[in-house]
Amino acid sequence: MGPGFPDVRQRPGTSRRLHAEKKTYSGATKARDEFRPAPFAREALRHLVRVAKDRGVPVALWLNPSPADSVTRNYTAGVDRLIQELRRDEPDLIVLQTVMPTLGGDRFGTITHLNPAAAVTHSGSSAWPSDRPSTIAIVLPPADDPDH
Repeated sequence: MGPGFPDVRQRPGTSRRLHAEKKTYSGATKARDEFRPAPFAREALRHLVRVAKDRGVPVALWLNPSPADSVTRNYTAGVDRLIQELRRDEPDLIVLQTVMPTLGGDRFGTITHLNPAAAVTHSGSSAWPSDRPSTIAIVLPPADDPDH
């Protein structure tokens, strides 16, 4: 599942907090067609946002991109609806995207991990609240990630 915490803690300055994906994505065998967020996830997010707000810590939601060939339009529409609902229902949550990000398969090492160049590019284009260094970030991989 990647480097352990001691490795991450010791190398943040040299790795730019990026751990290079060494695999090469070879394409999806079946595209995901239905997005169903778990009710528990919404409740957990609501609780996290409330507790963080009480402590003066903003929370930002950043969705991990998926390879375009791994999701259908129906799936991305479901994620887009969730984003709209979160923007409406969670005013204290900073939702960084307006739609589910999808990228070409050549930008991935696995179905859930961008290759190093794409990771740097995508992270830099996220409208991250750089003026908020104490922000809690929630990065969501696909729900049915076979690698985790």
